[in-house]
Amino acid sequence: MVGSNMADAPNTVTIVVDPEFGDRLYAVAKETPVWIVDTPVNRAAAEVVRAQNPEQRHQSGVTTFQIERNSTPEEWCANILGAVDLHHGEYSHDPPYAVVEVIGAPLTVRLRQAFSEHEL
Repeated sequence: MVGSNMADAPNTVTIVVDPEFGDRLYAVAKETPVWIVDTPVNRAAAEVVRAQNPEQRHQSGVTTFQIERNSTPEEWCANILGAVDLHHGEYSHDPPYAVVEVIGAPLTVRLRQAFSEHEL
């Protein structure tokens, strides 16, 4: 956030559904907890981030998640929302997340519905 104090910024979680995101993960992981699709290139980048930041936990680091390759990035995102809410929501994180940033999928009607179902 340009021109703002990060302490005043809403608690954000980033979901990456780009199977080739790779090294771009380094910059994103410095700013927010990240959930990223588990592909070879993304897993390699996640392992580097974890090795460089061994003190980080799932609430503040990088979590990889399995996908069905024959599904779409939109479906991957919709399917992981429950787990993100479980790990970063009001019952497990203080303060709970207030913003979800999605990289790799457009905000479609289906994805809006999935966010709505999770009250996001």
